[in-house]
Amino acid sequence: MITTTALFGALIALNDLVDKYCKWHLFKSYCAESEQPAPPRIPAAPQRKSGDAKRDINNSECKAGRPSAVIVSACMSLIEKFPEEHAPYSVLSSALRIKNELDEALKYADKALKLNPGDPISLLRRGMIYRDLGQASFAVKDFQVVQSFSPQSATDFAARGLARELMNDPRQALADYDTAIVKDNTLAMAFAFKAQALIEIGKPNEAITEINKAIDLEKTSADYYEVRGRAQVAMDRATDAVNDFTTSIQYDNDSWTAYRNRGQTLLKEGRYKEAVSDLSRAASIDAKNADTYALLGLAYLGARSKNEASEACQRSLALNSSHKTAASCLKRAKAE
Repeated sequence: MITTTALFGALIALNDLVDKYCKWHLFKSYCAESEQPAPPRIPAAPQRKSGDAKRDINNSECKAGRPSAVIVSACMSLIEKFPEEHAPYSVLSSALRIKNELDEALKYADKALKLNPGDPISLLRRGMIYRDLGQASFAVKDFQVVQSFSPQSATDFAARGLARELMNDPRQALADYDTAIVKDNTLAMAFAFKAQALIEIGKPNEAITEINKAIDLEKTSADYYEVRGRAQVAMDRATDAVNDFTTSIQYDNDSWTAYRNRGQTLLKEGRYKEAVSDLSRAASIDAKNADTYALLGLAYLGARSKNEASEACQRSLALNSSHKTAASCLKRAKAE
Protein backbone atom coordinates (compact mmCIF):
# COMPACT_ATOMS: atom_id res chain seq x y z
CA MET A 1 0.00 0.00 0.00
CA ILE A 2 2.69 2.47 0.96
CA THR A 3 4.72 1.66 -2.16
CA THR A 4 1.75 2.27 -4.44
CA THR A 5 0.95 5.52 -2.70
CA ALA A 6 4.53 6.72 -2.81
CA LEU A 7 4.81 5.98 -6.52
CA PHE A 8 1.56 7.73 -7.25
CA GLY A 9 2.59 10.69 -5.15
CA ALA A 10 5.75 11.05 -7.20
CA LEU A 11 3.73 11.02 -10.43
CA ILE A 12 1.28 13.73 -9.43
CA ALA A 13 3.81 15.94 -7.64
CA LEU A 14 4.59 17.67 -10.96
CA ASN A 15 0.95 18.71 -11.25
CA ASP A 16 0.65 20.28 -7.77
CA LEU A 17 -0.75 23.69 -7.46
CA VAL A 18 -0.04 26.47 -7.14
CA ASP A 19 -0.21 30.56 -7.25
CA LYS A 20 -2.21 31.11 -6.55
CA TYR A 21 1.45 30.60 -7.50
CA CYS A 22 1.34 26.79 -7.62
CA LYS A 23 3.28 25.54 -10.55
CA TRP A 24 1.73 23.39 -13.21
CA HIS A 25 3.89 22.30 -16.13
CA LEU A 26 2.75 21.82 -19.71
CA PHE A 27 3.94 18.57 -21.24
CA LYS A 28 5.29 18.66 -24.79
CA SER A 29 2.19 16.97 -26.15
CA TYR A 30 0.12 19.88 -24.87
CA CYS A 31 2.20 22.49 -26.65
CA ALA A 32 1.08 21.78 -30.21
CA GLU A 33 -0.72 24.56 -32.02
CA SER A 34 -4.50 24.29 -31.92
CA GLU A 35 -6.61 24.97 -34.95
CA GLN A 36 -8.13 27.98 -33.21
CA PRO A 37 -6.60 31.40 -33.90
CA ALA A 38 -4.34 32.68 -31.14
CA PRO A 39 -5.45 35.67 -29.08
CA PRO A 40 -3.81 38.77 -30.60
CA ARG A 41 -0.72 40.16 -28.94
CA ILE A 42 -1.29 43.79 -28.02
CA PRO A 43 1.49 46.14 -26.98
CA ALA A 44 1.44 47.21 -23.35
CA ALA A 45 -0.27 50.46 -22.51
CA PRO A 46 0.35 52.60 -19.44
CA GLN A 47 -2.21 52.25 -16.68
CA ARG A 48 -3.24 55.44 -14.93
CA LYS A 49 -4.83 55.30 -11.50
CA SER A 50 -6.54 58.09 -9.68
CA GLY A 51 -5.19 58.79 -6.20
CA ASP A 52 -8.36 57.42 -4.60
CA ALA A 53 -8.29 54.21 -6.65
CA LYS A 54 -4.62 53.54 -5.97
CA ARG A 55 -5.07 54.11 -2.25
CA ASP A 56 -8.18 51.97 -1.96
CA ILE A 57 -6.69 49.13 -4.02
CA ASN A 58 -3.48 49.09 -1.96
CA ASN A 59 -5.43 49.09 1.32
CA SER A 60 -7.98 46.44 0.33
CA GLU A 61 -8.01 42.67 0.81
CA CYS A 62 -8.18 42.26 -2.98
CA LYS A 63 -4.69 40.78 -3.25
CA ALA A 64 -3.02 37.41 -3.68
CA GLY A 65 -2.39 35.40 -0.54
CA ARG A 66 -5.69 36.21 1.17
CA PRO A 67 -8.49 33.63 1.56
CA SER A 68 -10.36 33.14 -1.71
CA ALA A 69 -13.73 34.19 -0.30
CA VAL A 70 -12.22 37.37 1.12
CA ILE A 71 -10.51 38.17 -2.18
CA VAL A 72 -13.70 37.72 -4.19
CA SER A 73 -15.72 40.00 -1.95
CA ALA A 74 -13.04 42.70 -1.77
CA CYS A 75 -12.35 42.68 -5.50
CA MET A 76 -16.03 42.87 -6.41
CA SER A 77 -16.38 45.92 -4.17
CA LEU A 78 -13.44 47.60 -5.88
CA ILE A 79 -14.77 46.77 -9.34
CA GLU A 80 -18.08 48.39 -8.47
CA LYS A 81 -16.27 51.48 -7.20
CA PHE A 82 -13.51 51.68 -9.84
CA PRO A 83 -14.73 49.79 -12.93
CA GLU A 84 -11.89 51.09 -15.13
CA GLU A 85 -9.04 49.82 -12.93
CA HIS A 86 -7.50 46.58 -14.18
CA ALA A 87 -5.97 45.24 -10.95
CA PRO A 88 -9.16 44.07 -9.16
CA TYR A 89 -10.27 42.14 -12.27
CA SER A 90 -6.86 40.46 -12.47
CA VAL A 91 -6.74 39.42 -8.80
CA LEU A 92 -10.36 38.27 -8.94
CA SER A 93 -9.59 36.04 -11.93
CA SER A 94 -6.89 34.30 -9.89
CA ALA A 95 -9.17 33.74 -6.90
CA LEU A 96 -11.91 32.31 -9.12
CA ARG A 97 -9.40 29.96 -10.75
CA ILE A 98 -8.46 28.63 -7.32
CA LYS A 99 -12.17 28.06 -6.64
CA ASN A 100 -12.34 26.19 -9.98
CA GLU A 101 -14.81 28.70 -11.46
CA LEU A 102 -12.82 28.78 -14.67
CA ASP A 103 -15.26 30.36 -17.12
CA GLU A 104 -15.85 33.29 -14.77
CA ALA A 105 -12.12 33.51 -14.09
CA LEU A 106 -11.38 33.80 -17.80
CA LYS A 107 -13.96 36.55 -18.20
CA TYR A 108 -12.31 38.69 -15.53
CA ALA A 109 -8.79 37.99 -16.83
CA ASP A 110 -9.88 39.13 -20.29
CA LYS A 111 -11.36 42.29 -18.78
CA ALA A 112 -8.13 43.03 -16.92
CA LEU A 113 -6.15 42.73 -20.15
CA LYS A 114 -8.64 44.84 -22.05
CA LEU A 115 -8.07 47.61 -19.51
CA ASN A 116 -4.30 47.13 -19.35
CA PRO A 117 -3.09 45.22 -22.43
CA GLY A 118 0.19 43.40 -21.99
CA ASP A 119 0.14 43.39 -18.16
CA PRO A 120 2.48 40.45 -17.37
CA ILE A 121 0.73 39.34 -14.18
CA SER A 122 -2.68 39.29 -15.89
CA LEU A 123 -1.20 37.37 -18.83
CA LEU A 124 0.23 34.78 -16.46
CA ARG A 125 -3.10 34.45 -14.70
CA ARG A 126 -4.98 34.07 -17.96
CA GLY A 127 -2.44 31.53 -19.18
CA MET A 128 -3.00 29.40 -16.09
CA ILE A 129 -6.76 29.62 -16.59
CA TYR A 130 -6.38 28.50 -20.23
CA ARG A 131 -4.21 25.62 -19.03
CA ASP A 132 -6.83 24.50 -16.51
CA LEU A 133 -9.52 24.73 -19.20
CA GLY A 134 -7.47 22.39 -21.39
CA GLN A 135 -6.67 25.11 -23.94
CA ALA A 136 -2.94 24.50 -23.71
CA SER A 137 -1.91 26.28 -26.91
CA PHE A 138 -3.52 29.52 -25.71
CA ALA A 139 -1.80 29.08 -22.33
CA VAL A 140 1.58 28.65 -24.00
CA LYS A 141 1.07 31.79 -26.08
CA ASP A 142 0.34 33.90 -23.01
CA PHE A 143 3.40 32.51 -21.23
CA GLN A 144 5.55 33.14 -24.31
CA VAL A 145 4.42 36.77 -24.49
CA VAL A 146 5.57 37.29 -20.90
CA GLN A 147 8.85 35.51 -21.66
CA SER A 148 9.50 37.94 -24.51
CA PHE A 149 9.24 41.03 -22.30
CA SER A 150 12.25 43.19 -21.44
CA PRO A 151 11.54 43.59 -17.73
CA GLN A 152 12.35 46.74 -15.79
CA SER A 153 10.87 46.43 -12.30
CA ALA A 154 11.28 43.69 -9.71
CA THR A 155 7.71 42.56 -10.37
CA ASP A 156 8.41 42.34 -14.11
CA PHE A 157 11.42 40.07 -13.50
CA ALA A 158 9.41 37.88 -11.11
CA ALA A 159 6.63 37.59 -13.70
CA ARG A 160 9.01 36.64 -16.49
CA GLY A 161 10.65 34.13 -14.18
CA LEU A 162 7.32 32.47 -13.46
CA ALA A 163 6.55 32.33 -17.19
CA ARG A 164 9.88 30.58 -17.74
CA GLU A 165 9.13 28.18 -14.92
CA LEU A 166 5.70 27.37 -16.33
CA MET A 167 7.45 26.68 -19.65
CA ASN A 168 9.65 24.13 -17.86
CA ASP A 169 12.81 26.23 -17.57
CA PRO A 170 13.34 26.56 -13.80
CA ARG A 171 17.05 27.44 -14.04
CA GLN A 172 16.43 30.50 -16.21
CA ALA A 173 13.55 31.34 -13.92
CA LEU A 174 15.93 31.36 -10.94
CA ALA A 175 18.08 34.00 -12.65
CA ASP A 176 15.04 36.25 -13.03
CA TYR A 177 13.96 35.70 -9.43
CA ASP A 178 17.43 36.61 -8.18
CA THR A 179 17.33 39.83 -10.21
CA ALA A 180 13.90 40.64 -8.82
CA ILE A 181 15.18 40.16 -5.28
CA VAL A 182 18.21 42.39 -5.91
CA LYS A 183 15.88 45.10 -7.20
CA ASP A 184 13.43 44.74 -4.30
CA ASN A 185 14.26 42.52 -1.35
CA THR A 186 10.80 43.12 0.13
CA LEU A 187 9.00 41.44 -2.78
CA ALA A 188 7.69 38.33 -1.04
CA MET A 189 6.43 36.63 -4.18
CA ALA A 190 9.94 36.64 -5.69
CA PHE A 191 11.22 34.59 -2.75
CA ALA A 192 8.18 32.28 -3.01
CA PHE A 193 8.63 31.76 -6.75
CA LYS A 194 12.32 31.07 -6.20
CA ALA A 195 11.47 28.48 -3.55
CA GLN A 196 9.15 26.68 -5.97
CA ALA A 197 11.85 26.56 -8.64
CA LEU A 198 14.34 25.17 -6.13
CA ILE A 199 11.89 22.41 -5.20
CA GLU A 200 11.54 21.60 -8.90
CA ILE A 201 15.30 21.14 -9.39
CA GLY A 202 15.67 19.03 -6.26
CA LYS A 203 16.93 21.56 -3.72
CA PRO A 204 14.21 21.57 -1.04
CA ASN A 205 16.58 22.60 1.76
CA GLU A 206 17.46 25.80 -0.10
CA ALA A 207 13.80 26.24 -0.95
CA ILE A 208 12.89 26.34 2.74
CA THR A 209 15.44 29.13 3.30
CA GLU A 210 13.83 31.20 0.54
CA ILE A 211 10.20 30.53 1.47
CA ASN A 212 10.97 31.46 5.09
CA LYS A 213 11.97 34.90 3.79
CA ALA A 214 8.64 35.21 1.99
CA ILE A 215 6.78 34.18 5.15
CA ASP A 216 8.72 36.74 7.20
CA LEU A 217 7.45 39.41 4.78
CA GLU A 218 3.85 38.13 4.57
CA LYS A 219 3.07 36.01 7.61
CA THR A 220 -0.56 35.33 6.74
CA SER A 221 -0.14 34.12 3.16
CA ALA A 222 -1.71 30.67 2.82
CA ASP A 223 0.21 30.07 -0.40
CA TYR A 224 3.63 30.40 1.20
CA TYR A 225 2.97 27.85 3.94
CA GLU A 226 1.78 25.44 1.27
CA VAL A 227 5.02 25.91 -0.67
CA ARG A 228 7.02 25.25 2.48
CA GLY A 229 4.93 22.17 3.15
CA ARG A 230 5.84 20.79 -0.29
CA ALA A 231 9.51 21.40 0.47
CA GLN A 232 9.09 19.53 3.77
CA VAL A 233 7.54 16.60 1.90
CA ALA A 234 10.53 16.52 -0.45
CA MET A 235 12.78 16.25 2.62
CA ASP A 236 10.66 13.45 4.15
CA ARG A 237 9.57 15.65 7.04
CA ALA A 238 5.97 14.50 7.20
CA THR A 239 5.11 16.06 10.56
CA ASP A 240 6.47 19.47 9.56
CA ALA A 241 4.70 19.20 6.20
CA VAL A 242 1.34 18.44 7.83
CA ASN A 243 1.82 21.41 10.17
CA ASP A 244 2.53 23.74 7.24
CA PHE A 245 -0.44 22.50 5.21
CA THR A 246 -2.62 22.92 8.30
CA THR A 247 -1.47 26.52 8.69
CA SER A 248 -2.19 27.13 5.00
CA ILE A 249 -5.72 25.79 5.46
CA GLN A 250 -6.24 27.98 8.51
CA TYR A 251 -5.52 31.04 6.38
CA ASP A 252 -7.56 29.82 3.39
CA ASN A 253 -9.97 26.92 3.90
CA ASP A 254 -11.01 27.06 0.24
CA SER A 255 -7.60 25.82 -0.95
CA TRP A 256 -8.22 22.36 -2.40
CA THR A 257 -4.51 21.89 -3.09
CA ALA A 258 -3.63 22.37 0.58
CA TYR A 259 -6.23 19.76 1.56
CA ARG A 260 -4.96 17.38 -1.10
CA ASN A 261 -1.32 17.88 -0.15
CA ARG A 262 -2.09 17.28 3.51
CA GLY A 263 -4.28 14.31 2.66
CA GLN A 264 -1.59 12.78 0.48
CA THR A 265 1.00 13.22 3.23
CA LEU A 266 -1.33 11.62 5.80
CA LEU A 267 -1.95 8.76 3.37
CA LYS A 268 1.76 8.08 3.07
CA GLU A 269 1.96 8.03 6.87
CA GLY A 270 -0.82 5.43 7.09
CA ARG A 271 -3.27 7.85 8.74
CA TYR A 272 -6.05 6.71 6.46
CA LYS A 273 -9.16 8.12 8.14
CA GLU A 274 -7.60 11.59 8.34
CA ALA A 275 -6.50 11.26 4.73
CA VAL A 276 -10.05 10.37 3.69
CA SER A 277 -11.34 13.50 5.40
CA ASP A 278 -8.86 15.81 3.68
CA LEU A 279 -9.10 14.23 0.25
CA SER A 280 -12.91 14.27 0.42
CA ARG A 281 -12.74 17.98 1.17
CA ALA A 282 -10.35 18.54 -1.74
CA ALA A 283 -12.69 16.66 -4.07
CA SER A 284 -15.68 18.68 -2.88
CA ILE A 285 -13.90 21.92 -3.85
CA ASP A 286 -12.48 20.65 -7.16
CA ALA A 287 -14.73 17.86 -8.38
CA LYS A 288 -12.97 17.49 -11.73
CA ASN A 289 -9.56 16.25 -10.62
CA ALA A 290 -8.92 12.59 -11.40
CA ASP A 291 -5.77 12.46 -9.26
CA THR A 292 -7.64 13.58 -6.15
CA TYR A 293 -10.26 10.86 -6.55
CA ALA A 294 -7.56 8.23 -7.13
CA LEU A 295 -5.82 9.29 -3.92
CA LEU A 296 -9.15 9.21 -2.12
CA GLY A 297 -9.69 5.68 -3.38
CA LEU A 298 -6.31 4.62 -1.97
CA ALA A 299 -7.16 6.23 1.36
CA TYR A 300 -10.46 4.35 1.51
CA LEU A 301 -8.63 1.12 0.73
CA GLY A 302 -6.29 1.79 3.63
CA ALA A 303 -9.28 2.46 5.85
CA ARG A 304 -10.84 -0.86 4.68
CA SER A 305 -13.84 0.84 3.10
CA LYS A 306 -13.86 -1.03 -0.18
CA ASN A 307 -17.23 0.21 -1.43
CA GLU A 308 -16.22 3.83 -0.99
CA ALA A 309 -12.82 3.05 -2.53
CA SER A 310 -14.49 1.55 -5.56
CA GLU A 311 -16.74 4.58 -5.97
CA ALA A 312 -13.84 7.05 -5.69
CA CYS A 313 -11.73 5.14 -8.21
CA GLN A 314 -14.65 4.94 -10.63
CA ARG A 315 -15.05 8.73 -10.32
CA SER A 316 -11.37 9.10 -11.17
CA LEU A 317 -11.70 6.85 -14.23
CA ALA A 318 -14.78 8.74 -15.38
CA LEU A 319 -12.61 11.86 -15.49
CA ASN A 320 -9.59 10.08 -16.98
CA SER A 321 -10.24 6.62 -18.40
CA SER A 322 -6.51 5.86 -18.70
CA HIS A 323 -5.64 6.70 -15.08
CA LYS A 324 -3.46 3.71 -14.11
CA THR A 325 -3.55 4.27 -10.35
CA ALA A 326 -7.34 4.54 -10.35
CA ALA A 327 -7.61 1.36 -12.42
CA SER A 328 -5.31 -0.49 -10.02
CA CYS A 329 -7.23 0.89 -7.06
CA LEU A 330 -10.56 -0.26 -8.51
CA LYS A 331 -9.18 -3.74 -9.17
CA ARG A 332 -7.97 -4.01 -5.57
CA ALA A 333 -11.27 -2.72 -4.20
CA LYS A 334 -13.20 -5.40 -6.08
CA ALA A 335 -10.77 -8.12 -5.05
CA GLU A 336 -10.76 -7.34 -1.34
